[in-house]
Amino acid sequence: MRVVVVGLLTGIFAQGIGEKPYNRGMERIFPANVKAIGPYSPAVRIGPWVFLSGQIALKSDGEIEKSSIEKEVEQVLYNIRMILESVGAKPENIVKVTIFLTDMAFFPQVNAVYEKFFQQGKYPARETVAVAALPKGARIEISAIAYIE
Repeated sequence: MRVVVVGLLTGIFAQGIGEKPYNRGMERIFPANVKAIGPYSPAVRIGPWVFLSGQIALKSDGEIEKSSIEKEVEQVLYNIRMILESVGAKPENIVKVTIFLTDMAFFPQVNAVYEKFFQQGKYPARETVAVAALPKGARIEISAIAYIE
């Protein structure tokens, strides 16, 4: 196994990584109804892969949905759906999700809304992480990676 890894690394360096920009062919995604609140793209696409930046419950008017944790999760997932649709994808195309929560006590409510977002049993890989704070006072942020054939 060690020989294969060394061989792969040697092959990569022999091709001259520095000569090929890592972002060649990268498309930055800016859906009209999903706003970024900083210097980043809501998503980028490289070939069949779409990398979604962390989404908070930012509504189109720039305000955060805070009426309930369930409504906040619904808004986050709506934003994710809008990004996916802008590149011709659906929730089923998501292969990996990271959820950031300011309070793990929200975990049951998040799961209840989250499971409705995906076709029954077709859930992506996922981790959920507790954090001290999120932008704009959000209680949840979700990032994702999707694969489009």
